[in-house]
Amino acid sequence: MAHPHDWTWVSGTLCLHARAGDRVTVCSVTHGGATHRERFLDEMAKPEADRDAGIVGEPVEAYTGRKEQEMRQAAALFGIDDVRVLGFDDKPFTRQEQPQAIDAIQALIVEVAADILITENPYGDSGFRMAHRTDHTEVGSATLEARDQRRHPARRASAPASRSPTSPASCSTPARSPAAWSCPRKSWSCASRPRRATARKNTTRSAPGGASRWNSPTSAA
Repeated sequence: MAHPHDWTWVSGTLCLHARAGDRVTVCSVTHGGATHRERFLDEMAKPEADRDAGIVGEPVEAYTGRKEQEMRQAAALFGIDDVRVLGFDDKPFTRQEQPQAIDAIQALIVEVAADILITENPYGDSGFRMAHRTDHTEVGSATLEARDQRRHPARRASAPASRSPTSPASCSTPARSPAAWSCPRKSWSCASRPRRATARKNTTRSAPGGASRWNSPTSAA
């Protein structure tokens, strides 16, 4: 996942796996030092004379260390004791600027011999495709690239440093789930092909040349 708190989005699923006896590893690709730093932002919103110097001057390492400790404590509540933080910078995290993250993710996949991989949607947040990249989409894209390089070592030499997560080329395995999963026996991953859409006729008017006017695809299976 992109940030230390993001794994909580799937904490219920991970808890069920842990209760079933599966080994579960939770990983944050970034240290989260620029994410949800509310106390610092609250102080910076105050007049300079009213700011708490201890909060404003807190080293980012102290903040990220506290976030990692909270992440470990929260994971323990769900029966998970293997927690990793790869420590890459966030806001922004991009594959282009930090391509070594793909190697780090791939090394972790190999180390834990993952059968199931849960990551973030490389196409956009909240189930919608986005025209811009975020830490979440970039981590999802980097994770799928690490998985694909693991499956197909020849990709490693030819893979470009970065692909846009909004392009189907960034995910080579066709699938239909909004979340990204992979398993040797079955495979689900973020959509790597255009959404199957239903077109709805807008009016009975005809466009020039006699062609009917149709709306753009608005719903997906």
